[in-house]
Amino acid sequence: MRGLIWCVMLGAALSGCARIQESRFNPLNVFSPPPPLPVEGRNALLPEGPQLEALDPRGAIEQITRVALEPVPGGAILRATGVAEVQGAYDAELVLIGQDGATRVYQFRVDRPVETQVGSALSRQITVAARLTNQELASVGAIRVEGRRNAATVGR
Repeated sequence: MRGLIWCVMLGAALSGCARIQESRFNPLNVFSPPPPLPVEGRNALLPEGPQLEALDPRGAIEQITRVALEPVPGGAILRATGVAEVQGAYDAELVLIGQDGATRVYQFRVDRPVETQVGSALSRQITVAARLTNQELASVGAIRVEGRRNAATVGR
């Protein structure tokens, strides 16, 4: 009889293990990541309706001085050099604007510092690069990089 009571108590205790296994009270789950949330096609944390893209606070570099397309295995490196309006420009990037026929168009964007000094053109020079894959270059005949005052084009 005593063995039967222990079996019933053990069975009752083990029946709750399925719930405890996924709970935070299980000491084995303390360091494991939380289970993924169910996905229904949209993010529940974002409001419904059209979403506004974040505005890029950076502006175009003042002048483009050089653009080069250098082949590498699997694609090419697009390298652009420009002169900023003031010294200390940072966060430079080639941003894809779109494609005009067979010409892929980039804008050379930089962020300007709060405190500005003009300085010489050499001290304001910035070089930036972007890697392009063969798939991205498949339909491209030329690449144009735009600045504020001018643009430069390189052919394939």
